[in-house]
Amino acid sequence: MLKAKNYLLDSEHSVTGPKPEGITVDIIVEGKITKDEGMTDVIQTVLDLKNLDHAILRISSNDDDVKGRIAFSGNGYILGGRAETGETGYPAVRKLLGVNAGNFAILDPGRTHIPETNQTLWINAEKLIGLMPNLPDQFDSLVEGDAKVISAPEKVKTGHINLHTKEWKEDAQPTTVADKGSKARKFDPVAWQYTKFFLVLIIVITFVLAVVNYGDALLPYFSWLPFMPKPPE
Repeated sequence: MLKAKNYLLDSEHSVTGPKPEGITVDIIVEGKITKDEGMTDVIQTVLDLKNLDHAILRISSNDDDVKGRIAFSGNGYILGGRAETGETGYPAVRKLLGVNAGNFAILDPGRTHIPETNQTLWINAEKLIGLMPNLPDQFDSLVEGDAKVISAPEKVKTGHINLHTKEWKEDAQPTTVADKGSKARKFDPVAWQYTKFFLVLIIVITFVLAVVNYGDALLPYFSWLPFMPKPPE
């Protein structure tokens, strides 16, 4: 297996036809598929690249009859594939992994999204290795767990660490009311009516007391009202 530089996904190499612009990706590992180093070894090589978030496995048979790519996630799952003969998804993956003599390259697309090889299959690659070379016609038995849970990003936990005891303590989570029938989520219109009544009553009483006690002082400020008496000359 050899280390290489980069690879251009352009109109010549694309398995879906010409592209407006070429996409340059890094080749991490490339080599030959032989009787001694078969497809199971190639898949295991992809899985051993733990620092690679996503990988594209390019496969080509010696007679060039079978060519295509398979997409891997960073946590050991096969996302999909596409063959030059037009197959996509699991049929393409099954066909490409059946190559027993040819060439391969493991590509790093980085942040570039390549939808042509991603059908979100979420096939457990290690489980698939155990069934090779006799892969089943359907891939349902190769899927583990809920794809939505597998693909969902893990929530980041926050907290602090005691530098003396090295003990980690998570921050308290905010309290939320999930029950729709909870009293905290119910609106009581009767209580609100009583609250408004007492607020208005307090304002009226405060105004009356102010007029009774400070009427003469307040009269000039309200003399512009038509019903207010005129202050003495």
